[in-house]
Amino acid sequence: MTPPSEVEVAVLDVFAENLGLNLTVRQIYYQLVSRRVIANTLSEYSRLDRILVNLRKRRPDVNARIADRTRPLYVGETSFLNDQENYLEVWLEKDALSSVVRQVTDIYGCALQVTRGYASLSILLNFTERVPRGCRPVILYLGDFDPSGEDIFRNIKNVINERFPDAIIEKVAVGKRDIIRYHLASIPVKRTDPRYEKFKEKYGRRGVELDALPPNILLEKIRSAILMHLDVGVRAKSIVDRFVQSSSDSLVDYALQDLRTRLTQVALSRLLDRLDRDKLAIRVMRELEIQKKPELDIPDTLRHTILSEMSNMLMKE
Repeated sequence: MTPPSEVEVAVLDVFAENLGLNLTVRQIYYQLVSRRVIANTLSEYSRLDRILVNLRKRRPDVNARIADRTRPLYVGETSFLNDQENYLEVWLEKDALSSVVRQVTDIYGCALQVTRGYASLSILLNFTERVPRGCRPVILYLGDFDPSGEDIFRNIKNVINERFPDAIIEKVAVGKRDIIRYHLASIPVKRTDPRYEKFKEKYGRRGVELDALPPNILLEKIRSAILMHLDVGVRAKSIVDRFVQSSSDSLVDYALQDLRTRLTQVALSRLLDRLDRDKLAIRVMRELEIQKKPELDIPDTLRHTILSEMSNMLMKE
């Protein structure tokens, strides 16, 4: 069996030969198998996974190259979270509900991380890199109420709190109280789950899926949880600033255009009044127009109006 150090070297070689590309664990595995670094067996795949975990913890550059395409991250308008004391994300166990949950997270500019079961190492490490310096991390978790769902939440809480002791990890839905309060259809938990006994001692033999919670109630619970950790005053100011910033250019352009229009009208009125008193000036301007001499620098719209007026006045001579 190849020592782990040699496997790590082979992994780094794979990345070096694929510059600019992010690779999945399975892609790296098959690359090493084809190079006869490891055998094509389930035990070797598991061993590689453990080696990569240790390597990624020591090497942020390696972690950044590991792709986890099965667990999408939906990023909202993060400018809404600027100047907030808390950095807030919503984590969802099931991707099938992401389109529903995003109806709230997108409004408040919160990232939505889909875990699809237990949060992978990529999710956990990448989250620590997304947290702005000086901000307190807040994760609002949405998952099933069953042995696995509760253990997923426990695992997220332990790992994140190890890196950020002041982090707030809160399960928003779904819980045992929701079954009674909203009359949800509960289901018997699986006895085959290795966490069954511990769950039964604490909560009983029945659980409930997150999908059982009515969508309007789910969204309201998410919205309330977000507002509990979001400074609404700061967010309102950011919205106003964002609107002013995006609108300032068009407002200035509108004001300048209005000013140009008014000045043009005044200038035209005075010019025509002077031309009306001096027919000779009209002929001079007409000659300048015919010769297209640069001495007369007049905007095209004003030029057209003047020439039209001059023609009318000349016809009346």
